[in-house]
Amino acid sequence: MSHFRSLLHVGLAYLKGEGVPQSDAEAAKWLQKAADQEETDAQERLGYLYENGWGVPLDYERAAKWYLSAAAAGHEEAKKQYRAIH
Repeated sequence: MSHFRSLLHVGLAYLKGEGVPQSDAEAAKWLQKAADQEETDAQERLGYLYENGWGVPLDYERAAKWYLSAAAAGHEEAKKQYRAIH
């Protein structure tokens, strides 16, 4: 497992409250770290957080940016999410 994938898993743990207190803001922090390193699952999840304003300000432009970034790398769910908001 890559270091960046590990960052994704920490973010998902906070998002779900698995082994750590549930915190959307903390999840966003860890997902951002992974997404910045082109971890596509993190980019898709971060887009979802921005689309819904969970742990981050509601921001459709940022959501679209992260969805598009993941979609460009072949992430199928991100493609669907991008089409749904764009």
